[in-house]
Amino acid sequence: MVMDVVNEFVIRRLKVHEMNDDFEWFCYSIGLISPRDKEKTSMKIFDALLNAAAHGRSLTTDEIAKKVGVTRGAVIHHLNRMIELGLIIQRGGKYMLRVNNLEELVDEIERDIQSTIKIIKKISEGLDRKIKLVVR
Repeated sequence: MVMDVVNEFVIRRLKVHEMNDDFEWFCYSIGLISPRDKEKTSMKIFDALLNAAAHGRSLTTDEIAKKVGVTRGAVIHHLNRMIELGLIIQRGGKYMLRVNNLEELVDEIERDIQSTIKIIKKISEGLDRKIKLVVR
């Protein structure tokens, strides 16, 4: 189901180059939006954080809730997920992008993925030895 949604956006992305569509495609691609998030609340919160970053600001949960029109509890839920995804950070009770812009964010995500792959490889090598699987 998720891949169908992602593939639909990839196909649409190749045909349409409007900012809102590009932003939605970007959010799906980095795992920010899931099919469960019918109102795209995560994307709205992320957009609010992007707009704040463009003005050199960070936001509190109350400010985000007011801008997006959801409860503070919903904001906290989505912010925690964004922190887990490595998209944003919290400092002094305020939330902001992990880096200065989206291109840098993608670079950071790429480094995170490469680091994770190295760890997975090291663990798999150890498991192969313990299970006594043929190792090249």
